[in-house]
Amino acid sequence: MSKSPRSPLLLTLACALLAGCPKPSTPVTVGGHRLDPASNVFWSGTQGSADSTKVILSDLPNLCELYEKADACTEAAQAATPGEGTYLALTVSGKQAGEYEVAGKDSSRRADVVFLVRSATAVTYKETALSGVVTFTALTPGEGVAGRYTLKMSGGGTLEGDFGGDPCGNLDRLVQRLAQSQPSCSSDYTPTACTAKCSCTTRSNTADCVRLDSSSDWECTCVRSGERTKCAVPKSEANVCTQGNGCCDTSF
Repeated sequence: MSKSPRSPLLLTLACALLAGCPKPSTPVTVGGHRLDPASNVFWSGTQGSADSTKVILSDLPNLCELYEKADACTEAAQAATPGEGTYLALTVSGKQAGEYEVAGKDSSRRADVVFLVRSATAVTYKETALSGVVTFTALTPGEGVAGRYTLKMSGGGTLEGDFGGDPCGNLDRLVQRLAQSQPSCSSDYTPTACTAKCSCTTRSNTADCVRLDSSSDWECTCVRSGERTKCAVPKSEANVCTQGNGCCDTSF
């Protein structure tokens, strides 16, 4: 015998028992960039010994699907913002309903909020919250979240709105993969030689640069995804082996 569908009344009662179903998330504009949330996903649990909840609002309708194949070694995956689009990421140091303060003194009730626009290869716009409060009116790990934020952004504007979030199994599994990958970078520098190495799981990208003296240009050898290349950097006193200062790309 087939099961009869649940009535709207039963769905309403179920939402009430769960302290409220996730609400639609408010469209927002930051720095001239508009976010009309099409995906509202969240993860809530324990990382190491610390409780954490992350809510990701995005204009990508298929965000949950993107987490399945996201490279855990990349910055985009670590920020839970893979794919080209606009995001609002709210992260709090807890997994219970209530208020969490941006830059708050209580480490168990702290919030971090980032608004960003990501292209296919890089972040093209980013603002962080300097102060404000993120309030969860409902937070049930594995079931749903709902709440509101009132924020002062680094660009000088204010941001207010409601948010909701649905569970996403692919995001849950990405969090597990991130814990296992443990990406890290190290670097050494002298006036005539430097090295840098970024490792993640079984992969590593490296940069090795040398020069004759402080008046010489740098000559660098790069190894990325197993491919060796050479490049040069004009005279500089900076550590040209580290990401962003030289010609070797050691990021994942």
